[in-house]
Amino acid sequence: MTDDVTALLNSLDDKPTDDVPLDGWNRYLLPHPITGKLQAWSRVSTIAKSVSDQWALGQWSCRHTALGLSKKPKLLDEIQGLHPEKDKNRIQSIVDEAMEVANAHYRAQEGTDFHTDAQFWEESGQPSLGEDDSLELHLYQKLLEQEEITVLSEYIERVIVIPDLGVAGTLDKFLYKEEWELPRIGDLKTGKTSNLKYLFNETSIQEALYSRGTYMWTGKNNGYMEMPEIDQQFGVIIHVPIGEKRASLWNIDIDEGWAAVDLCFKVREWRKQGFNLASLMRTVRV
Repeated sequence: MTDDVTALLNSLDDKPTDDVPLDGWNRYLLPHPITGKLQAWSRVSTIAKSVSDQWALGQWSCRHTALGLSKKPKLLDEIQGLHPEKDKNRIQSIVDEAMEVANAHYRAQEGTDFHTDAQFWEESGQPSLGEDDSLELHLYQKLLEQEEITVLSEYIERVIVIPDLGVAGTLDKFLYKEEWELPRIGDLKTGKTSNLKYLFNETSIQEALYSRGTYMWTGKNNGYMEMPEIDQQFGVIIHVPIGEKRASLWNIDIDEGWAAVDLCFKVREWRKQGFNLASLMRTVRV
């Protein structure tokens, strides 16, 4: 084991997902499970977004930026006279502040808080809930109980790697149901029901990649373990939209998602072509 890998393992807590380091491009920095060499791994979520339609997200960002600027006109004064390229970092910080003023991310924070509560409940053995627990958590429990689905607590928020693809990611959870031949990848989603159509394609790709993981990161103790056998045909989305007083369970075809992984990599390679697609004929200068 190389010195940099040893230092990495010694720096981590016992829990496998605690403080996994990232590089400047937000990629996991983990040793290769075969060679032991430290390397950056493209994230599963980044691969899945390669073929996502980002138009609606862009429109949402524009709307909230405008709302934030209207609520805090001082930001407009700060942006006056700035150059769109030379001052892009400063402009971006103003846009980020405008988004915060518009409270654009409050739903995301509520979703994060619910994920935290759900994970604590799952890791505690899925006990009975009390009056102080959120409505969403009660709905989540009811849905799993009615479907007789168990969350496998040892496989929550686990980092997997696919060395052949150079990809790593953190899966949400493994789910078990007696009638299934194998456990399935499960993903808890909390966004609005109206946004579900944007989730299925991307989540199918993500869960397909997770299901094809070959190694699972175990933290500082051992480094890696082999990936347990998991269903590669179907995954599950558990949808508990914050504030909508409902919870739904969706089967999702991840075999189709796996077929789309090839398209994702082709799109990523295509984006790198740039000057390879053109040859300069002539330049005229004044």
